[in-house]
Amino acid sequence: MKDRYLFKAKLINEIWETGLLTRKGNRLFISTQPGAQFMCEAKPETICQCTGLRDKNDSLIWENDIIEVPGEDGFFALDWDEDTAKFVMNGNGLVVDFDNYWSREVEVVGNKFDNSELLEREE
Repeated sequence: MKDRYLFKAKLINEIWETGLLTRKGNRLFISTQPGAQFMCEAKPETICQCTGLRDKNDSLIWENDIIEVPGEDGFFALDWDEDTAKFVMNGNGLVVDFDNYWSREVEVVGNKFDNSELLEREE
């Protein structure tokens, strides 16, 4: 499977799973193999698409990841922007195109679901 076609999501049992995204009726599932009979039900609000890129530690970068950018204070959340059809980074009151940075320069430090406290800014 190519990385850019992967999704990840928290399952009903709160465990993260990575694979292909499938819809059956109004429910979403992650399957780890194409055409697999066994699929795991995903929590829709936690679905993240893979960018197909890797960070400086060779970790895949996903939608909803929290990213540290060299030379910038604070962290940025990686979001999909429907209007421009591209990934953007939100943080410190800024919205920056993700393609302004080399993926190998940034570091994934968490995600919005498990590490939301990283995005809270002390005033």
